[in-house]
Amino acid sequence: MRIWKDVDPATQEVVAWHTYMEYQAQLRTIWMDGRPHPGPNAPHTWQGFSTGEWKGDILVVTTTHLKIGWIRRNGLVLSDRATMEDRFVRHGDTLTHIAMVVDPVYLTEPVIKTNGFRLTNQVAVQPYPCESV
Repeated sequence: MRIWKDVDPATQEVVAWHTYMEYQAQLRTIWMDGRPHPGPNAPHTWQGFSTGEWKGDILVVTTTHLKIGWIRRNGLVLSDRATMEDRFVRHGDTLTHIAMVVDPVYLTEPVIKTNGFRLTNQVAVQPYPCESV
């Protein structure tokens, strides 16, 4: 995962954070400028529409407007009414990502997933490095 920010040149405020995941080339924008989420008839996308705010040292992200699909790895169906709340927590060179998906159509309780990442200065890291025998 790569993370970078867009900064307003006049105010030097962070307008948005971007994340890019190698797997399926997932590019996501997290708006930090206070803009509202679009109305219910706005287009839904694979990454949805995300806004973020800092709560102490934790970036809390709310995502709406997700396309109908599946929750990865377990086959649960996801409706277009699903929402996701993420938390990004950094401890030194480790980033913990916690995602909670709520779907009033298909889920009776939230699905919570976590991922861990380690900071590297490498331009590209192979997803599954192996040594030949």
